[in-house]
Formats: sequence, C-alpha cells, structure tokens
Amino acid sequence: MALDRKWEKFQGGPARSAADQVRVTINRKGLIYLNTKAYEALGRPKAVALFYNREDDQIAIQPAYERFVEHFLIVKKPRAENRKRLLRRLDACDQFFET
Repeated sequence: MALDRKWEKFQGGPARSAADQVRVTINRKGLIYLNTKAYEALGRPKAVALFYNREDDQIAIQPAYERFVEHFLIVKKPRAENRKRLLRRLDACDQFFET
C-alpha cells in the first residue's frame, strides 16, 4: 500500500514497562520508594543521605554510611511487587519542606 504525503511516521516506539526504568517516588506521607533499578543504580546501599535544593525544589539521594544518625536506612517493603525499597524515617525531611 502506498501512502500519500499526508501521513507522518510515528517515531515514538512501544512503551517501556516501569520495571525497565529507574523510578523514585514520594508519597503524601513523605515516604520515598525506590524500585529495584533505582536501588541497583545507587549500588544497593544499606543507607542513603538526602539532600534538598531549595532553589530548584529538588531532592537528591546519595549512598551513605548506615551508622550516621542523619542517614536513612533502606528497608525492603514487605510483599511489594518489583521489590520496592523504602526510606523509613522521613519525618526529618520537615527540615526542608512540608509533606
């Protein structure tokens, strides 16, 4: 079948599954969830340090030593699909922003 000039070729390709992508989310309660890809990209740390950029309103996560009180331990969420990890003690984030 020959197409006339009105047709445009779709350039997007098929959608990728969420499991194939690094995904980090934060909920209204201030809990941050990492999927397996994100956890592995960080190097499978036992704990992370959180940073906040007030000017750009962004949060950064960096692997950290688990024995420092200002660092957040990563725990596996029970019965979670895609083996999600969660940062537990995020009440300390009130220092930077409201949840």
